[in-house]
Amino acid sequence: MLSGAGQSNSYTDVTAQVNLNGSDMVGWNSRYGDVRTLFDPSEPSGKGDDGKSKRRSTGSTSDCDWVESIDDPRLILSISFRSSLHVQALHITSFPSVSPDDSGSEIAMRPGTIRVFATTSGIHSLDDVEDIIPTQSIDLTSHWVKATGTAEIKLHSLKFKNVRTLVVHVVDGDGSGTHVRMDRLRVFG
Repeated sequence: MLSGAGQSNSYTDVTAQVNLNGSDMVGWNSRYGDVRTLFDPSEPSGKGDDGKSKRRSTGSTSDCDWVESIDDPRLILSISFRSSLHVQALHITSFPSVSPDDSGSEIAMRPGTIRVFATTSGIHSLDDVEDIIPTQSIDLTSHWVKATGTAEIKLHSLKFKNVRTLVVHVVDGDGSGTHVRMDRLRVFG
């Protein structure tokens, strides 16, 4: 089971069904983690953080165990599954920095608003996603659990049946930074 908030009572953690080779991101900063980072089963380094974001043991920026957007808060995550799933909830864990890190990077925010698309093709850029009506749009500002750094998002059950691909579009951040940070993502069905 992935770290972050505890498992939802009535849902099963189906994160292991994510096809990492078929999943991708748009708008992410390659100096930080990648798609594999979000689904890593280890505890995020930011949990219990003192406000300074930690890196893995090598100290290299490419060894970060979180993902950040590059130019602005917008980020697209396309999640491919090994089989069709009934997706019922998402848990997004984010430990935003409260001060710039040693490399001089600006303060990152948690995601503020996300748009979720069920089995959508044709989203290849940030411009593409703006013109498509989402399956569900969620304001996360009231969903964050401070103790775990996780937003538990219940999806409209009937709209996310037989899903082979899920697209999560981070629209903006919760705060005044210039980019967003996500540490982990768990999928429940």
